[in-house]
Amino acid sequence: MYFAVLRCRNCSGVCRLQDVLELCRSADMCRTPLPFLVPYNKANHSVLSRVSPRRVFLHLCPSTSPLDPHTFPEADRAILTVHGCGEQLERSLDHVRVHYDDQSSELLISADQVDHGVSVDLAAPINSDLFITTRGSGDVEVKKMECNVCKVQTERGNCLLHSIKGHQVEVQSNGGHVTAVGTIHGNVSIKTHGDSAVDVKKLQGTSMNVSTEHGPLSVKVIYSESSSISSSSGRIQLGHIQGNSVVKNVHGDTVIDGSNGSLNVSSHSGAIDVYVGDDSSANLHSHKGGVCVRVPSSLRAGVELRGASVEISPEVVLSEVETHTDHSQTTLKGYMNGASAAGQSIQAQTDTGSVTLRTQSWFDSLKLSQE
Repeated sequence: MYFAVLRCRNCSGVCRLQDVLELCRSADMCRTPLPFLVPYNKANHSVLSRVSPRRVFLHLCPSTSPLDPHTFPEADRAILTVHGCGEQLERSLDHVRVHYDDQSSELLISADQVDHGVSVDLAAPINSDLFITTRGSGDVEVKKMECNVCKVQTERGNCLLHSIKGHQVEVQSNGGHVTAVGTIHGNVSIKTHGDSAVDVKKLQGTSMNVSTEHGPLSVKVIYSESSSISSSSGRIQLGHIQGNSVVKNVHGDTVIDGSNGSLNVSSHSGAIDVYVGDDSSANLHSHKGGVCVRVPSSLRAGVELRGASVEISPEVVLSEVETHTDHSQTTLKGYMNGASAAGQSIQAQTDTGSVTLRTQSWFDSLKLSQE
């Protein structure tokens, strides 16, 4: 394991990590000072540099976390750690490049090649903006950073986010899974391709955009003014979503166990199963799939249901009901607990499937969303 310098004092060019380590060893052995290098700690092979990067560009597969604020209260260092052993470590060190620009306060770390079995950790000031790009199957992990911008792009590698606070958080993966634990604060954009899955615990911010191609998409909680959730054929599972939300799933099924706000869900051939909470409105439409609407018994809203068949559970009491059938389609209109003063409404439609309306307590919906 090596801890490596992230900047030479008087060097504005790109440094090989291996060269820096060799220079440090030589300086220690002959006791000759090297003015262009920061002090080298023989005990743990560490070389620390006083840097305050506003932006960090990483073209390798790192695990990134903030500096320990107790050890480095001035947040004026960045520490790169390369884990490995033997020839694999030596080869990987030879390919790692580090460059720091004093004027722009930008730190660039790149690697042409890092062998399997070798991992890289970066500890940087907690407010450093992150721009991470990986090739091949390299994984990325970002923990507890509080930055303005956090952007991650992977090919086949997975991405793990842990409790990120930012203004702009963007993740794109062409073949890897995206997982987020804790709360991700900010305007969030997560996009995957192929069979890559998205599994997120909590999103909180102004604007959310989450999409998969064929992989499953799961988010436990979304608190946002506006959200766009979409998939081509992956299953969409949302625990609770708040705000103005648009959910599109072309061929996959969609399940939403809680909503508060305006909800618009559409699908071509997937089934739709949604819990519409108090003070909420919903517009649900599937061309070929069934639509199930779950509501609290206290909901006050206008109701319009249309499908090849319409089923209403006995505990649902509607007033001013109008029903008519046209070209194998049944349409039912009415009010649940009277008309809503706020104009709340539920519109559920399927061209060839059935529409079901039933009650469910908020507590039961909460239990489902936590499973």
